[in-house]
Amino acid sequence: MRKNILTKLRQVFIGALAVCVGLMYGASAQAESSFSANVTLTTDYVSEGISDSDGAVAIQSGFDWSHSAGPYAGVWASNAAGPSIEIDYFAGFSRTLTDRIELDLGMTYHHTDITGSFTELNAALNFDVGFAGFGFNYGRALSDNESNRFILTASLMLDRDLPVTMSGEFGINLSNYTWYQVGVGTEIKGFGLEVFYAGRTLIDSDEDDPDPILGASISHSF
Repeated sequence: MRKNILTKLRQVFIGALAVCVGLMYGASAQAESSFSANVTLTTDYVSEGISDSDGAVAIQSGFDWSHSAGPYAGVWASNAAGPSIEIDYFAGFSRTLTDRIELDLGMTYHHTDITGSFTELNAALNFDVGFAGFGFNYGRALSDNESNRFILTASLMLDRDLPVTMSGEFGINLSNYTWYQVGVGTEIKGFGLEVFYAGRTLIDSDEDDPDPILGASISHSF
């Protein structure tokens, strides 16, 4: 009797799997999906102008799925201070409004043993002018410590043949600080190399600003 039940369950599972594969195959005929992965070795895990790894080397990796219709999802992880592990799960929808303007709406669940877990909603507009790109991002954290973040990003291609790119980020957390990060990077034989400089400025605080951070990273996507 038990063997018959297991056999039927296996048949149901195989049938459901076949239906899912068929649906995925049918969907792929109209639109395409893609998977990618990335890994980064950095001298310091820097986030919003400060070190999240206590100045230690960090190994980071992520997996991404995207669909040509707009939806995307993924997971990203890094070692952090403690020692602990930070894991970010994210999903969203990206749509090209014009040839040079892209809208991105997403949600990220941040999980870490140090600061606790929280969910953040994001909305971004990205502009591409060929030799340079600009972005405006708004983030809203949904937690006991709700915070609003505004981030401006920019990238400029310095040399099309190498290529060498200069990037910059300026952010404001309306709770009590601003931050910045600038970097220069290039790509050699499929590996991304970057040198960066970051810092944070406290607002309405008697504490001293954290020391700026100079770091470097190497990354690879596949």
